[in-house]
Parts: sequence; structure tokens; C-alpha cells
Amino acid sequence: MHSVDELSSAAIERVMSGAAVHDNALSQPTARDALAHKTLILLFYEPSTRTYASFYAAGLRLGMRVLPVPVHNSSVLKGESLEDTVRTLQEMGDVIVLRHPDIGSSLRAQRVCRVPVINAGDGAGEHPTQALLDLFTIRQLGSVKTVTFFGDLKHSRVVRSLSKLLAKQGFICLMVPAHADLGLPDAPAHEWREVDTFTDVLYVTRPQVERGKIAVKYQVTKKMLERCKPTLRIFHALPHTDEIHAELEEDPRAAWWLQVANGVQVRANVLCHVLQARSRL
Repeated sequence: MHSVDELSSAAIERVMSGAAVHDNALSQPTARDALAHKTLILLFYEPSTRTYASFYAAGLRLGMRVLPVPVHNSSVLKGESLEDTVRTLQEMGDVIVLRHPDIGSSLRAQRVCRVPVINAGDGAGEHPTQALLDLFTIRQLGSVKTVTFFGDLKHSRVVRSLSKLLAKQGFICLMVPAHADLGLPDAPAHEWREVDTFTDVLYVTRPQVERGKIAVKYQVTKKMLERCKPTLRIFHALPHTDEIHAELEEDPRAAWWLQVANGVQVRANVLCHVLQARSRL
């Protein structure tokens, strides 16, 4: 699964409904044994906490063997190509979760690999499983119609994936780049004061300094949110730095830990979906 574009409406609903029951179902023996004797390979060329750990936990809870591949100790350091690394690992596992700094890397991997490849972030390209867990979280909130993305949108793979997924689901997506240079190409840009009173979810993105030098500094504060609905929820894919003021850490509108909490069951269901094992749960 390289992109959310590959997901039909029916597939999205299967992932959503499966994730809704996984929280309890994962503790049952039938769930733990669902993918027994299958091997999940974690191939991460970039650092990750939440995506890596939640896929690892999801695999274990589904009874899978999990094989982490430490890139810093692999033949990648000798110049081995992504394609050859994937060709090697397909002989040792049943599904590969790949994070890589290059846009389109998971698609390249898919083209040479006979086992499923799940995109866990390809540079500034896409992050489909993050988008799925965000959609799941948004649907948990109930009456959300408008999602506003704020910050460094140009380099955000989360924005690209989630905005496409939300559009499929009939939500309104608005873009508020923190600076004119940080907007998404071909996406209309708005000012925050134009949309703050009717935004239901404010999705904040951090400056993606690893994608290039970003001199612009920005920060979401309580003052910035003064005109917002009392039901506003603030999302962030994490990690966050100074783009969210410390005064919002314990604010009831902060929803990023809810996003984290939903990661394991959503990604467990993605594993079931790509391995066509849902019927065994």
C-alpha cells in the first residue's frame, strides 16, 4: 500500500470497522493467532517512534513474528540499492513496512517485491497509515465537518495523504500555511482568521527541517484559538517542537495522544487487510 489512492471506499470502511473492534479483539486468542507463522519486516531508513512501535506492537498482538532490520548495520551502508534490499527481505518475510526519505520509494519497492509493502512514510510523499488512524480518530469525535491544516504543509506527507482521504469521505479540508513558501502546490491557501470560527479540527504540522532549511518560525497559542468553537480539537502527528505552545499540552482540546492510542488497532487492521486475513479474526 503506497498511497491512499489505492484504497476504495469499501476498503476504507473495512479498515475503520475492523479498527473499531480491534481494541478489545486484539486481546482474544483468535486475534493473537490470526497471523501466526507470518513474519512482519520493519525496514526503516529514517527515525520513527510511533509508526515503528505501533506496527511492532500490532504485529505481536496478531501473533506475528517481527523482524526489525537495522539499516545502520545493513548492506545499505555498502551502497546496496533499495530494490536489492527489498528483494532480499522478501525471502524472509510476508509483509514489509517501509519508511524511506525518498518520495516514491515504497512504489519502487512494490514494483520489485512479491510480498506486500506498506508505506510508512516516503519522504514528503505520503503516509497512508497515519492518514487512516487520523480518519479513525476524527470519526470518533462525531460532528466534524471541517479540518484545517496549519504549518509546514509543503513538506508534510501527512497532509497529502489525509487531505485526499478526507476528501473521499466528504469532509472539507482547508489549508493555512504558516508562510507563503510552505503551502501545498495547487491547493488554495487561507489565512487563519478566515477559517478559525468554523474549523472543527486544527491539524498542526511541524517544520520539516529534515526536508530542507526552513527559516520561518510559527506557533499555535491559546490566544490564536480565542475565536474557535469550544468543541475544537487539535491534532498533531508528532513529534512536536515549538510549533505548539507548552500552555496547550494539557489543554482538553489537544487530541494528539488520542491519535497515538488509535495507532496499534488501526495498523493491526491494515496488516490484516493487506494479508487478506481479516476473515480469520
